[in-house]
Amino acid sequence: MREKWALALAVLAVGLCFLSLLGRPRPVPVTLTASGRPGAVSVPAAPDGLIDVNTAEAEDLIQIPGIGETLAQAILTEREKNGPFRLAEDLMAVRGIGKVKLAEIRPWLDLSEGE
Repeated sequence: MREKWALALAVLAVGLCFLSLLGRPRPVPVTLTASGRPGAVSVPAAPDGLIDVNTAEAEDLIQIPGIGETLAQAILTEREKNGPFRLAEDLMAVRGIGKVKLAEIRPWLDLSEGE
């Protein structure tokens, strides 16, 4: 009977390990140098410059890497509820944007309309 329980626990542990691999973040794209070795990290350029989060629509916000439909809608909802964002840090009031996410999206942001 003990062997059956040990086997069941082992199978469960392997299954949990497998499931944890599914939730890992995708790797960051890396450009290759002429020699085929990894070079600088490739970060997509902002389309036509910075995106003003105080006037942008959801379609514009989605162009920022790391912002999907749900987060774009949350930004719009926060903006409608509390007015324009004056500082980039004001975006941390949006659920889903913390220090790390803000650091990722900050190079794309224009807050000139919030001044």
